[in-house]
Amino acid sequence: MGSRARRPVIVTLATVGVTIALLAQLAGALVMSAIAERGARSASADVAGLIADSAATQASSVTDLAEQTVLALSRLAAQGPQLDASYDVLLTGVRSYLDANPAFTGLVTVGENDSILGLYEAGGGYVARVTAPDGVTYEQDLDRNLQVMSSPRVYSYVDQTPWLAKAREGTHGALMWQVVASDDGRSEDVVVTVLGDRDDGSVVSAVVVRATALVNAGTTVDANAWLLDSGGDVIAADTTAEVPAIGPGASVDEVDGRTVAFTDDAIVVDQPLTDTGSPAWTVRVEVSPEEVVPGIATLPRTMIIYAAVATSIGAAVALVVWLVRRPLVHTVVRARSDALTGLANRYELESQGQRILDAGAKRPADVAVVVMDLDHFKTVNDSLGHDEGDQVLRAFGHSLTLHTGPRDLVARLGGDEFAVVRWLDLGADPDATVEDLRATVERDLRALVPSASAVGVSAGFTTAALAGSYRIGELLSAADEAMTRGRHASKGATYAAAATNPVLS
Repeated sequence: MGSRARRPVIVTLATVGVTIALLAQLAGALVMSAIAERGARSASADVAGLIADSAATQASSVTDLAEQTVLALSRLAAQGPQLDASYDVLLTGVRSYLDANPAFTGLVTVGENDSILGLYEAGGGYVARVTAPDGVTYEQDLDRNLQVMSSPRVYSYVDQTPWLAKAREGTHGALMWQVVASDDGRSEDVVVTVLGDRDDGSVVSAVVVRATALVNAGTTVDANAWLLDSGGDVIAADTTAEVPAIGPGASVDEVDGRTVAFTDDAIVVDQPLTDTGSPAWTVRVEVSPEEVVPGIATLPRTMIIYAAVATSIGAAVALVVWLVRRPLVHTVVRARSDALTGLANRYELESQGQRILDAGAKRPADVAVVVMDLDHFKTVNDSLGHDEGDQVLRAFGHSLTLHTGPRDLVARLGGDEFAVVRWLDLGADPDATVEDLRATVERDLRALVPSASAVGVSAGFTTAALAGSYRIGELLSAADEAMTRGRHASKGATYAAAATNPVLS
């Protein structure tokens, strides 16, 4: 009887023990699910921020160049009637500038009496508009080579340009951005204008920008991006989806100057286009954690189902989630430095170098992009070995860092080729500045590594003012080409790229 009496107690205790174990496993699974979900959301926010920053940088590059161009047009228009006599030359220059900048679809100046000098893209060619001496404005279709394709047509410019009247209501010298919407309400173009002064009255200069060139998520992650004006209206988008609203129930954080909102099923990031100045636009990016980490939405339910089987399943799933998240975080962070020298690598050069140029465009200030190459470096590797060659590269990188400023950027492009993005002091001679840097680091290199006394330094450079561009890729190519071309004639010297700024020309 005693043995039989004890059996229900044992069964009860065993049942309670199993129940407690299952409940503990279930609680652990729920906690791990919550941790996994938070990790996925955090990684998704990092990815969304990276995409928003990239899209904002792209849009800023286009708008900065548009504002520089319209100010240059305004200065030319202020010169007055002498432009009329060289209209064919101006037309050719404008065509070349539009071809070189696919984001632009038109450049035009409009006088107070509606006189016009301008060129617009139209279909596969252009439309030129000009006011004749009799005061009548004509337009004519041209092909890509500016050959006439149609008879001149009388054109009522004021009736067909709603942005012109608004531009004339603006302040002299102030830039104004306007959106030109199509009949269905979609943004097709945006126009930046400036109202300038001339002896015979006010002149409006304008640059028409293709809206689709202003925003592009540019990533393999399934994300949507929109460019919004200060009122929240869409200027451009890379998607047909509606703009997500950040409702009062969303969790909102401020991270690195951008707004990050967590909704039930998405991460929404607002990235200002610029910290200061115009235009006051914002890039909005939407990313779904389920798209960034597939299957994360069903993870809690899966873990709850299998929690009763074994505690190890929860640990295994948590490990899987961690292993999935690690490479994702790694792709967000990326390696930004060169392993041998500790300098910035090419990826960091293109990213941070563009930021320096963007800042220079707003000052305004001139920025030099320099490419340097070690002469006779191969002889060091061949005669002294690669360890000695690595020492030369490290010493050269150290000297470059030592003789550049805290706002400058030094990078190793690969092999024995290095690059410097350097601010130029107001009124500084770029040739003398770059040559002084080249000669100094060459002396340092020979002092630091006496066995490499035969190694010299050649440099090629250009500046944003010379190139008429604030795009890091274009300036790097121009500097590299100048150095390569110059080294064919003589090594151990500094070579400047030819000026390609259409305004200077």
